[in-house]
Amino acid sequence: KVGADNIDLEAAAKYGITVANVPAYSPRAIAENGLTGAMYLLRKWGYYHRKMRRGDFTRSTELMSYEIFNQTVGIVGLGRIGAAAAEMYHALGARVIGYDPVYNASLEPFLDFVDFETLIKESDIVQVHIPLTPENKGMLSANEFAKMKDDAILVNQSRGELVDTAALIVALKYHEIGGAALDVLEGEEKIFGRKFEDVGSLPDEYTELINLPNVVMSPHSAYYTKMAVKNMFFQSMTDIERTLSGKKAFFKVN
Repeated sequence: KVGADNIDLEAAAKYGITVANVPAYSPRAIAENGLTGAMYLLRKWGYYHRKMRRGDFTRSTELMSYEIFNQTVGIVGLGRIGAAAAEMYHALGARVIGYDPVYNASLEPFLDFVDFETLIKESDIVQVHIPLTPENKGMLSANEFAKMKDDAILVNQSRGELVDTAALIVALKYHEIGGAALDVLEGEEKIFGRKFEDVGSLPDEYTELINLPNVVMSPHSAYYTKMAVKNMFFQSMTDIERTLSGKKAFFKVN
């Protein structure tokens, strides 16, 4: 995996344990998943699915949607995944803006660099691709949702704790923002990777989110493609072999 935020690196170093990651198994896999969720919400499929399950196959004015080339997409975090996302949206004709503390001139053909405040206010789609740190936990909360457009879409493919879930639910229910595509969720370890026989035992916040027509979720599976899994395996095995033979791991974290 890419992130090491759930590993006690100090303890690992204390006991001489090497921690390595797989920093780029397939940036496109995650970027594509975010784009898929954004398009699902942009074209209001969730609302249509809800209507059709009730036998209503009509169109209505409130379900008229936008086309991506008329949208402004804001990418928060312009590492490998964010850069891939920017290129995809740019290729579809969207105006792309991006925020990252580190300036990368190679991305200028695909986006305009802006500050975080400008990105939040101007974007029709806000897509997040940054690592979790103590400083940015809850960086998207009630204050940010109030500044976003009331039909803006939030796409979080990074870490659930970057978003204040309770504030997000309020913003979605009261139409402060238009929708959310989530591959990660605050406290997801209680849900993702498990199978529930009794869905009534699911946490309340998850139940509220999944039942909203303007939310689409996946269980931290944005990375889960054949290409990504193959790359994860081979890169991991390479570093295991190097470590066992006394060589330095290519992707050592600690």
